[in-house]
Amino acid sequence: MLTAGARPFVSALAGGALIFAAASLALVAVLFALSPQFAWETYQNARPTLQAAVILAGAGAFAAIAWRGWSLPASAPRDQVWPALLSIAAIGFAMRLFFLGGPAIWEDDYFRYLWDGAQIAHGIDPYRWSVYDIVGWTERTPPSALQDLAAKAGQTFERVNNPQLATIYPPVAQAFFALSYILAPYDFTVWRLLTFAADAATFVLLARALSSQNLNPLWAAAYWVNPLVAKEAVNSAHVDALMGPFLVLALHFAAQGKGLRAAGMAGLAAGIKLWPVLLVPQLARSVWGKGRLPSLRWIACGALASLMLGLWIAPMAAAQAAGAASGAAAYAESWQRNSWLFALSLDAVTAMVRAADAIATIDPNLIARAGAAAAASIAALAIAAPAVGAFQQLAFRLFLVSVIWFLLLPAQYPWYAASFVVFAAAARAQASVAAITILLPLYYALKGFVAIDREDLADLTPWLQHPAILAAVIYDAWRQFARSPDRSLT
Repeated sequence: MLTAGARPFVSALAGGALIFAAASLALVAVLFALSPQFAWETYQNARPTLQAAVILAGAGAFAAIAWRGWSLPASAPRDQVWPALLSIAAIGFAMRLFFLGGPAIWEDDYFRYLWDGAQIAHGIDPYRWSVYDIVGWTERTPPSALQDLAAKAGQTFERVNNPQLATIYPPVAQAFFALSYILAPYDFTVWRLLTFAADAATFVLLARALSSQNLNPLWAAAYWVNPLVAKEAVNSAHVDALMGPFLVLALHFAAQGKGLRAAGMAGLAAGIKLWPVLLVPQLARSVWGKGRLPSLRWIACGALASLMLGLWIAPMAAAQAAGAASGAAAYAESWQRNSWLFALSLDAVTAMVRAADAIATIDPNLIARAGAAAAASIAALAIAAPAVGAFQQLAFRLFLVSVIWFLLLPAQYPWYAASFVVFAAAARAQASVAAITILLPLYYALKGFVAIDREDLADLTPWLQHPAILAAVIYDAWRQFARSPDRSLT
């Protein structure tokens, strides 16, 4: 017989969560049916881009309703949790099976991953040579072994995007690329299976971390039964999916007061994409100690993360010093796409520079980018300053650092968020996860508007996404910080 506390939980589950999750899964199946129309060879204006973007957003909306049912109450009888958790696991797995089949929808970054892996596996530095160098379109002369490798790579080499630049991806990502090549050269399915495995590990680790804190492991549904995450992790197979296990372990170790392990996990994640270094102040705060001054362990956390960051940056910096067209440098200096706050700040800086009649000597773009980097860093330090409460509050702070970084970026792609929504799921920041999952697919609608020569609508899409996401984050922050922590981690 069910207890009174269990009845609302079971009612929410039986009354709607599975139904809405099934509706989300059905829309994912529709995307799978459309995916052949997104083959690399098809022209942009021949693809059903706008329709697919709406379908992905709709799948996210149904999933968000399902999360609501699964997340209530904060704790529930274990004999009711495990069947529901198995249902969540099955639905998320089915989503990914659909996304595993068919061509990648909209994206082609995987050609770069496969090509980088081939270079690493053959002992060639991928940071030193661009596609243009190899085909003879620059004055640089690559080794003959690299030219032979390119000839054997065929379409993988020919379809690498941004061919004028060497790779942007740090060394830990390169290790995964090389592993994919060793398992099966230039095989996108094998690469997808690697990102699928990392994605599944993220779900399992998140559910276990929640359970270990006596929190409802069904909150992990906001990550696993999430069409946007599934699409980016498995269909497009973005490298960001590999970060999830490291990020969850960083949260888990920090909650246990194991700062060095937490910093090490963040450092490994930064070896895939550099941004997780912003999480280190908050992770280290968990071992600050009781006094006003940081403990030696806190200093050791910072030193470990700094050392690892230096190791990841060193080969890219060395290649650039040797004359390579650095992808990382180009990204930092000029990339801009789907931005909102950065676009506003750039317009403001440009207006001030022009008013000062200094446009010939001052670059507004560099000032705006430096300002965005400084703002993200200051926010990371400010969020870490107060003592952190329970696990849920720690998870939300890590999410807050991540989403502020994301919203300040000059280039805001949906797959970036797929890595850090795991923190929002752990914190039960459902308004934020829902806004991200439903609204970020509008980035793909932007591509559709460009394809039909409606740049005016393309320019509007960031305004439809990011202010609403920011409002959802503010709402969740109000809810989180209004809640009294049930115990301290410091």
